[in-house]
Amino acid sequence: MRLRQAFVLIICTVLWTSTSNAQSDTVDYQIGVSDALSIDITNLGQREYSFGIRVPKSGRISVPLLGEIEVHGYTIQRAETLLESRLRDGYLKQPEVTITVTEYRPFYVDGGVNSPGAYPFQQGLTVGKAIVRAGGFSDVADESHITISSESNSDGEKQVALGALVSPGDVISIGESVDQFAENIYLYGAVGRPGSIGFRAGLTVEKAIILAGGFSERASKKKITIRRETEDGVKELKRAKLSAELQPGDIITIGESFF
Repeated sequence: MRLRQAFVLIICTVLWTSTSNAQSDTVDYQIGVSDALSIDITNLGQREYSFGIRVPKSGRISVPLLGEIEVHGYTIQRAETLLESRLRDGYLKQPEVTITVTEYRPFYVDGGVNSPGAYPFQQGLTVGKAIVRAGGFSDVADESHITISSESNSDGEKQVALGALVSPGDVISIGESVDQFAENIYLYGAVGRPGSIGFRAGLTVEKAIILAGGFSERASKKKITIRRETEDGVKELKRAKLSAELQPGDIITIGESFF
């Protein structure tokens, strides 16, 4: 009997610890752009509002009675406390706000993988699993050079092992043999991270834009120009399609929409 009681106590302790840690991870999670949130607002125990919303690039969400509120970079707990404080200031007597992440923002894999791009995040994801999702290591991958750039890490990229955990918004970069690339391609304009990307066979405009952080909020998919050097001189390919294949040295400019 005592052995059975002790066993039950151990199981309960493990479950409580697991639940407690999960709750702690949830309230400490930092909200970011593209996260999908479910927000429940009650007052004196009665539900007042319940809605879902995806965090836009501005980082501000529209909340009933309050208008637009900045939540980007806030932990779940801090965001709940902020909304409760604002609602208590002349709107509701005893508000309680519960925020749940229903869909995490994606993570990104670039460099020496077969299918670089953005992928949906799931809890417990490791670097190794993320690479598998991106089609595995490419033929030119440098498996000894894998880095992660995190939104929460102000020091920039850091070297990681395959077992390292991935967070929403992380950019995983796998090194590539430098001598495989005669040239880069370059992206400017309305993308998340303008700059250069190592050219690889089969690279399209769409894939290049994904590697550059995706379209910015005001990007226009109808204003994509490819500037290319040919034997006959420099040519500009206006209104380029997302499926257009790129060549080494191409310069892609993504224009903005003003409406």
